[in-house]
Amino acid sequence: MTQDDPSPQVQATQSLGSILRDLVMLAERIPAVPGHSCEKNAQLLDHLASELRDCAGLLRRRAPEIVRMNADPRTAKARKLLAENHHVVIMPPSDVQALLARYQQRTAELLAVIEQRPVHR
Repeated sequence: MTQDDPSPQVQATQSLGSILRDLVMLAERIPAVPGHSCEKNAQLLDHLASELRDCAGLLRRRAPEIVRMNADPRTAKARKLLAENHHVVIMPPSDVQALLARYQQRTAELLAVIEQRPVHR
């Protein structure tokens, strides 16, 4: 890895920051979205979920830290959210906003895991 190539931890941190910004943007836009735009927003959520999976892949490359990260309850919560099957196209806007809020929270928690910040209780 050269000096110009960020470590998997830095790449994951950058990706999570980008995902978090996109989630905030989408959450702010949801109330004003006409019905015909729901599919576009659903596709964006699918894309963000894919980016989260890619980010998880970056983390998996950090073998020495994987045990610590996997043991963190925040990682399990993020995995559980990704495993849920949501049909955002047919969800009311308030439910989509709540889902986005959950994604935002889990993304922030994963960022804390990556940065090795402690769990806040």
